[in-house]
Amino acid sequence: MPEFKIDERDLAFLDRHIDNPEIKSLLTEAKSKGIYKAKGQYETNTYILHLNEEELDKIVDVLSDLFTKIGLQKDDEPNPIGLKIEDMIDFFNDSEVWN
Repeated sequence: MPEFKIDERDLAFLDRHIDNPEIKSLLTEAKSKGIYKAKGQYETNTYILHLNEEELDKIVDVLSDLFTKIGLQKDDEPNPIGLKIEDMIDFFNDSEVWN
């Protein structure tokens, strides 16, 4: 199962903006395990999020829906939140994770 090292600010963003109970549970689980420590001792301000392919698809779908709800300006260009959401979608779609 791939693991994603996610910055604590990004984790907080997801937690704030996503209402899906299954995804909330995954975020809570990642937070409960604490901050990732490089080499077992150096805090990195990141958490490890373990996702199977189905969970990953759900997060990307929810982020895509969120993008259309709050991520666009009136001219359909991304606003600052939309740019953040686009970055997160790209992060979760990173093909290197699946190779």
